[in-house]
Amino acid sequence: MNCMRVLSLGTMLLAVMLCTGCNEEKMAIWTGTSQETDLCARAGIVSGKGTTEVGVEVEYDRTSDVEWGPTPDRVGPYVIFWLTQDMTITDTPESSPLKDVLESLHARPYVGMNLLGGVDDGWRNIQPNFKVGTMFTSGDGDDIGVYVEYKDGDSVAPGMYVGVVGRF
Repeated sequence: MNCMRVLSLGTMLLAVMLCTGCNEEKMAIWTGTSQETDLCARAGIVSGKGTTEVGVEVEYDRTSDVEWGPTPDRVGPYVIFWLTQDMTITDTPESSPLKDVLESLHARPYVGMNLLGGVDDGWRNIQPNFKVGTMFTSGDGDDIGVYVEYKDGDSVAPGMYVGVVGRF
């Protein structure tokens, strides 16, 4: 049965790649956590213009027991729409010790949606979830950074997620 789940997940990712085409895209890898989840991971494809990303997302619920294995608690496709604004801080007071760090950060906001369902029920109870967040990088056009995201919906615990994202 685990082999079929892994095969289904691979089929979802392959379908996402075929639907987006194969010219000038970047692969996106996300990993993060929240107060209610031990791990949230995504793998997707960013469009050539960098405004749309689609892929597969998995979540592992918070637990006190370490359970090894590839089976997540929820899995499903996601889509993220990147806004074209690149926000920076330019008016930091001169006396601030964080002036150089704050002014080097670039913030790129996004909104998105995923359709997550429980793996154990055969993905019969798929529910939409909505997300809004910002990716912070150290330079304009840099593709490795940290993200802060708020996610809410029927199949996830509403809350803030933080993590690392890389686009290659």
